[in-house]
Amino acid sequence: MNAIETIHAAETTNRSRGRKLGRILKKYYVLPSKIRSIQLQIDQIESKALISNYDYDTVKAAGTKDPTARIAELKTELAFAKRELEIFDQFREVMPGPLIDIWEGLYNPKLGLNNNQLMLKLRIDRKMYYRSKNELLDLIEEAFQ
Repeated sequence: MNAIETIHAAETTNRSRGRKLGRILKKYYVLPSKIRSIQLQIDQIESKALISNYDYDTVKAAGTKDPTARIAELKTELAFAKRELEIFDQFREVMPGPLIDIWEGLYNPKLGLNNNQLMLKLRIDRKMYYRSKNELLDLIEEAFQ
């Protein structure tokens, strides 16, 4: 492998690392909706189970799950999602402001800024921006991998 191929391989690895960590950072913005969705599913199943005289044998024959088992699965998933959001919130509380600004600008779907737009918005030079962005990615990798 020559020097150019080595550089290209390193850039590709760094890009895939960035995408992987970016998905983790975007997850922070999706979790509240996921939590509400899971809670809604639980509420719907519970209300259906209360309204009808539930005949487990009929449901079992139809190939669907026992509602109490499904509710237990959803409650476990809900607890996990809430805990994950708590961890993100605690992580953000101790993070320096400029790193949060980068997190917000790049990974918040409402903003959807690219690197150049964010550098202009934050009014920081390219070198400082990428140093901060890499610091953010390193911290996320350390905390969530």
